[in-house]
Order: sequence, then C-alpha cells, then structure tokens
Amino acid sequence: MTKYLVFINDPKGNQKNEPGSREEMACEIAQVVGMDSLHKDYYIAFPVENPKANFESIKELAKCSVEIDDRRADMWLNEIHHIRQQIDNLDNAMSDAYSMIYDAVEKMNSTCKKSKHFKNIKIGRNFGLDHAFEQLDNTSEYDVISTIEEIFEVENLGQYYSMVREN
Repeated sequence: MTKYLVFINDPKGNQKNEPGSREEMACEIAQVVGMDSLHKDYYIAFPVENPKANFESIKELAKCSVEIDDRRADMWLNEIHHIRQQIDNLDNAMSDAYSMIYDAVEKMNSTCKKSKHFKNIKIGRNFGLDHAFEQLDNTSEYDVISTIEEIFEVENLGQYYSMVREN
C-alpha cells in the first residue's frame, strides 16, 4: 500500500500527474472528498517516499494524504467511478427539475399579471420552491464521500476542505 500526499499544484509550473497513474487517482479522490469541481491538474500528488513529496512539503503543507493499493485502485476504477457518475446525474436532474419548476412558476405569474381577474395572484410567495428543494438535498452524496474517505484512509493535513466533516 502506498500513501500519497496531495498538494495544490503551481498553476505556473509544468508538473502534471501522469494520466492513469496512481498519483492522478489520488488527486481525483482528493477532489471528490473535497467536493471540488476544479481542473484535473489543480492538485499534484506524490508517494510519501518520493523526494518530491519532501520538497513540496517545504513549500506548503499537503492538503491531504490518500492510501492506494491494487485492491483500492481497482475499486476506484470499476466501482466508485460509476457511482460518481450517477451522483452527478442525480445532481443534474435535481438542478434541471428546479429550473423547470421555477420557469413554470414564473410563466404562471406572468400570465396572472397580464390577466384582468387574476393579476393579484402570485404563485411564488406560497410555493416555497427553495425550501422544498433544500429538503431534497442529496445527503446520499455525503454518505458516498464519507465511505470513500474511509476506504482510502484520507487524512486531512491542513487547510483541506471536506463538506462531510462539517455535517
């Protein structure tokens, strides 16, 4: 098993994780756990025993550590990747549903406003759309993230942010 340290990558530098590498995987895990929707090269990772990890640690504190072995790498590629896609699909569906309902409410209000007998009716004030969607918040996403943290023994090493730890 190898422990990887994940750092914020210097945007002006030329360091990149090798595509398909465990270092890139460690960065992807850090992004998921931190609920970051950043560019894939925002983070850079090194195995703890790599001299570059020590050099990077001198410049700044690592954001987190991630443990990866063959079993976990296989799980990431063959199981968790698909779960992440479905979470994204669910988030998109909820966002689309909110937008569609909001647009319908606005059209209803506009129609009522133009009407002679219904212009005083405003559907939005009693509708509570925002409150309803707050209740639908996708808490299963936090459960998935928490499980990923456990599987990969993700350790917060400084200013690293995770929504899971706040809830």
